[in-house]
Amino acid sequence: MRMTTAACPTRVTIVDTSYAPTGIQSNVRYNHFSLLKTLEAGFGLPYLNHAADKNVNLMSDLLGDHK
Repeated sequence: MRMTTAACPTRVTIVDTSYAPTGIQSNVRYNHFSLLKTLEAGFGLPYLNHAADKNVNLMSDLLGDHK
């Protein structure tokens, strides 16, 4: 059986870091480009490929950056 996004709309993203508050949950939708964009932003690097797209969210709400 092949599972698609339509058959399985719930996805879980786990961020394991010692630089953020614990127990944070978010309802924001992320994808693998979100992780890439967040890492690039943290290191002050330019965004690569689709990480630069406007619809790709930074994971800042999970890392305690509530600006």
